[in-house]
Amino acid sequence: MVGLRYSLFFQRIDQKIEKGADKFRDIGGKVKEFIDYIKE
Repeated sequence: MVGLRYSLFFQRIDQKIEKGADKFRDIGGKVKEFIDYIKE
């Protein structure tokens, strides 16, 4: 019973980390585009 509760808790953390990573990637992509734009 406790194990199930912990696994759900960790799944939720994993989802938050994945969403955070996606946002970070999006920001990284925009920064890279901006730098490329400045270089031209």
